[in-house]
Amino acid sequence: MEHSFFFKNNKNQRLFGILHAAEQKLTKVITIIYCSPIFEEKLHSHRVLVNFSRYAASKGIHVLRFDYYGDGESEGLFEEASIESRIDDIESAVEYVKNQVNPSLIILLGLRLGGTLAVLAGKSLPKVDGIVAWSPIIDVKQYLYELLRINLSYQLTVHKKIQYNREALISQIMSGESVNIEGYELTNPFFNEAIHINLLTSAHQFDQPVFVCQINEKQVLDKMLQNFVDSLNVENKQFKNFEQSRFWLTQKRIYSPCTELFNSTTKWILSLLRR
Repeated sequence: MEHSFFFKNNKNQRLFGILHAAEQKLTKVITIIYCSPIFEEKLHSHRVLVNFSRYAASKGIHVLRFDYYGDGESEGLFEEASIESRIDDIESAVEYVKNQVNPSLIILLGLRLGGTLAVLAGKSLPKVDGIVAWSPIIDVKQYLYELLRINLSYQLTVHKKIQYNREALISQIMSGESVNIEGYELTNPFFNEAIHINLLTSAHQFDQPVFVCQINEKQVLDKMLQNFVDSLNVENKQFKNFEQSRFWLTQKRIYSPCTELFNSTTKWILSLLRR
């Protein structure tokens, strides 16, 4: 019930995808398009997302997982991809499932930066019927600045001192050079596009329902995430906190079950059938 293949994006570039076919028939066909995070967060969360895709398929929901251009098994180099190219790839994935599966409902589900991309893509894609964001990154500039600390730590390990501080690294990126983060080359225009993304400072007008999930070991709500949900100008929106490990931080041999997250997400999606 799982089929791997390549499909073309709007620029005729090959993207790698895996379709988890629904194991039962519902009154309407639903397809989730998974928008993955990037850097090591994608690798660390891979097992959980495979498990979720199989769980959703067992409930009668198709799931398409795919690699953005420049990532995973898809064509291109990581440093060639940008925020805009990834949003275009999501749009291409929507077109693909529309033509191949012909679903009645298409849902974008994204984790971390993928959740941010799902929100941004969903605003401009009328063919999308719902958006699910798992711990989306609200302030992408802050997120990237935190990632740059990895490069600083590497410098300390190798050179016993910091040769280039954060400001110098940013200057390198903006001047057209690249900065290595965990083996990934961080470049412009991705960096220049990303640092201007803050979901709290953008007006979000949706026609689609939105389900935002906070995933954290603590019960304390993320105020920034809560404020983002409050800012959404949509009638059907939901925000829920899930007290569990942040599975995108480290790769483990054994992951704790995400039963509540999986169950709540699929129930919310299936509730859209009653609209």
